[in-house]
Amino acid sequence: MKKTVWYGGDVFPVQDARWIARQYYYDLMEYAKLPTNQESFDKYFKTSFNMCDERVSDYSFITVEDDRNNLFETRRNFATIAEEQGFVNVISTEYMLREYMAVNPELFMADAKAIPYIAADCARTKRNTILSLCLLLCIDSVRQEVLQRQLLMLNIETDDPVGVIWKEICAIFGSGPELDDQGDPVLSVTGLDGRTANFEKRKTILFVCTGNTCRSPMCAALFNALFGKKHNLHAHSCGLCADGSPISPNAADALIRRGIRSEGDNNYLTHISKSVTDEMLRDAQTVVGMTNRHAMELMFRFPAYASKIHVLPHDISDPYGGDLSVYERCLCDIEAALAEAFPEKEKTNE
Repeated sequence: MKKTVWYGGDVFPVQDARWIARQYYYDLMEYAKLPTNQESFDKYFKTSFNMCDERVSDYSFITVEDDRNNLFETRRNFATIAEEQGFVNVISTEYMLREYMAVNPELFMADAKAIPYIAADCARTKRNTILSLCLLLCIDSVRQEVLQRQLLMLNIETDDPVGVIWKEICAIFGSGPELDDQGDPVLSVTGLDGRTANFEKRKTILFVCTGNTCRSPMCAALFNALFGKKHNLHAHSCGLCADGSPISPNAADALIRRGIRSEGDNNYLTHISKSVTDEMLRDAQTVVGMTNRHAMELMFRFPAYASKIHVLPHDISDPYGGDLSVYERCLCDIEAALAEAFPEKEKTNE
């Protein structure tokens, strides 16, 4: 490397970084096997307040301050600074959405404006604590005691932290879940409490997974075959980040082996994956995520439709990359989940 550059000045002031580095210039230059004098240090170690000052080169090693509290944008802006090989070290303060941005780049590549309406500020308010817990649940499984400890900071003591979070998130977005006679949600966002969805009055159902090539098209095809014609219901499917691919061959083969015909408005063999849009949620009476994470992410991206968003009684694992037997097991799981969600309905396709 001919030089290394530090960009920024708000998160960790440039003048401080430069002053500190100059105090250790001898050790730094000796470690880099460069002339151990301040003139050489000024030549090889640069600082700049101008975040747009970097020029494309074959190789690059820079330090960038995340001064806009948007880790995704900071990484993306400097991701193409090197044509051959580059290293970007991001200096970032602790803020609510930082880790979520770091592990969900595909969400922001699809919609760079996905964040603003999720969290307007970073204060430890009830709203932001609930949103932060929901983001944690989107990223990975979270121990119940961790959720309970965070809720206690809001003076909420409960044995059902996920149920509380579900109610609070609906209240935040101005629409509540459907409640039973005891005041509990008819359908839990986690699908862990044994409750099932009340789809009695629904006419159009939208199943959502990640890429819309495996789980959601299989679920929609199976749903249409089992319940569609008899009850005048029709299911569609989409994905959080689809790319226009056809249905997975193994998914189609699993449906065929199950005896589900591809015909009419249930012609799954011609399926092309689609990314979820505002219009899709607006037109659907019910939106069902194939996992808790899908449902949570839908709520964040489309808060106006939070009351429509549900999950199946249990998460459906992604069969992507598996052989036909994996897809057949996935289809069995989907059928079992649908049967649990529609216990009073009879199959029309044996």
